[in-house]
Parts: sequence; structure tokens; C-alpha cells
Amino acid sequence: MSGLLDGKVAIVTGGSKGIGFGIAERFCKEGAKVIICSRNDSELSEAASQLGCDSHQLDVSDSKAVRSMAAWFSNCLLYTSDAADE
Repeated sequence: MSGLLDGKVAIVTGGSKGIGFGIAERFCKEGAKVIICSRNDSELSEAASQLGCDSHQLDVSDSKAVRSMAAWFSNCLLYTSDAADE
């Protein structure tokens, strides 16, 4: 890939499967340091292992948890939300 995201940090919610996983995969290939988030810890661990990225368990419907995550990831340059209710 082009290295378009070299040195950037990307957080992808809903990153354990589906479109979010695909976005995270592309960001990794473009050189970003990727952190995927999901409610389901076992799916999250498996996806992070497949992608070779970091992960953070997060339920985006919990506003307190989202605020805490935002403070923790304060140096994030890219953020994408693909979390959905099933």
C-alpha cells in the first residue's frame, strides 16, 4: 500500500467484524497504528490478533465509557464509528 497513514493513530469502533473490520484492515495496511473497539471481548481479541493491532473493549452506548476512551486516546488523529446494534 501507499503508506498514506504512516505515523497516524486510528480508532475504529465496531472493528471486530464486518465493515469496521475492513476499515481497520485497510488502515493497518496503510501504515496506521490501529486500535479497534467492540463490546464483545472474545470477538475483539480474535480480530485484533488477525489484524495485528491493539484493541479496547468499549460499548459506545455507554456515554461515560466513551468519554473515558476519548480522554485516553487524546492523541488520535483518525476516528471512524461503525458500531451498530444487532
